[in-house]
Amino acid sequence: MGATPATPVPCAICGACPTKYVEFYQNIGMLFARRTVSVKQHLCRNCIGRYFRSYTLTTLILGWWGTISFFITPLILLNNCFRFLRAAGLPRPSMVVTSQAIDAPLPPIDSTSSRFKYVYGAVVVIVALGVLAYHSVDFMERHAPALNAMLHGGEVTDSQDAEYRGEKWSNDALAVLAETKSQDWPAYRSEILSRAPYFTDLADQNEKVQVALSQERAKNLDVGDACEKLALSEFGPAMDDFTKVETEKFALIQSTTTSTDKSRSSLKTLSDREDNDLKRIQAYTDDRDKQGCK
Repeated sequence: MGATPATPVPCAICGACPTKYVEFYQNIGMLFARRTVSVKQHLCRNCIGRYFRSYTLTTLILGWWGTISFFITPLILLNNCFRFLRAAGLPRPSMVVTSQAIDAPLPPIDSTSSRFKYVYGAVVVIVALGVLAYHSVDFMERHAPALNAMLHGGEVTDSQDAEYRGEKWSNDALAVLAETKSQDWPAYRSEILSRAPYFTDLADQNEKVQVALSQERAKNLDVGDACEKLALSEFGPAMDDFTKVETEKFALIQSTTTSTDKSRSSLKTLSDREDNDLKRIQAYTDDRDKQGCK
């Protein structure tokens, strides 16, 4: 007698044949906890594709958020891809068989609701984009300056805040130092007064940075850190002195409706101080580059 042919194992989800045994996993990381589900069944090609896409995509987006999850997620992704590729040659079930078995009860394999995935996924994506935006100061300033200002609009608490404040201060400084086109005093005065927002913002950015630098000096953060020492001992004081000069210059021009020998002499003194402060800032830039500081 010949051997009795093996009875085909129907798909555990829809009852169709042929099938292949697969093991797919899904992981959702929740910082200090994990939510995992798996399917370990004989499945037809259609159900294999459905579970592979659902479990793998969910894990790819939501699986990383936690210490253990961060390391286990790549293993799950590799396993799912490997199992899927091994089943790639499985023929599709016939439409007749599939339609006959479509009313078969589905086992409760995935206990994670779709609503939870969507809501949690949306939160994760928003948080991830927020972190990315917070750390991309230059990019955000070019493409979303209003959002950049909102993210870094408070006190300087980290390097990203300091980078934003420093960049804004530098842009303001370039704006107030831009060459004037006017020759006579009334036109020159009007041109300088039109730059009032830059002078105001220059002072605001400087105030925030000086508070942060003062806090860093109190913590002795420059000990053993050459870059920090340069920022605290060279750039901070030069930045503060330059801002004070510009504030005085704007106030003098604002209060002087008619040019006099006294006002011209005062402006000359302020210009000399301004040049000196700019040389100090340039010296800091040279020293920073030599030290390889950011």
